[in-house]
Amino acid sequence: PPPGFPGLETILPLLLTDSRITIPDIIQKMHTNPRKIFNLPEQAETWVEVDENETYEIKAENQFTKCGWTPFEGWKVKGKVKKVVLRGKTTFEDGKFLVEGGYGKNVRG
Repeated sequence: PPPGFPGLETILPLLLTDSRITIPDIIQKMHTNPRKIFNLPEQAETWVEVDENETYEIKAENQFTKCGWTPFEGWKVKGKVKKVVLRGKTTFEDGKFLVEGGYGKNVRG
């Protein structure tokens, strides 16, 4: 099968659905702690905007992962990434990538 990691792009809505975890806790666990653990620099002008209330159904055909499937097919979730700004440039907005693959860069501690 094609490479990819099913579930990575669905982690945020899965955590937000049914209020399983708060936004401050998500930031702590998915940004602050990894940055400290791996001694990564702060990334100025980088953020993610999320509509915490938007609901939708997870479908494999709408996933960006190359593996082509998701274990969460058909799940109804809330919380959708609306915009990603990376180093001051909008790279993702309203479900579309606005940069070519490879725009990101490896950050090593």
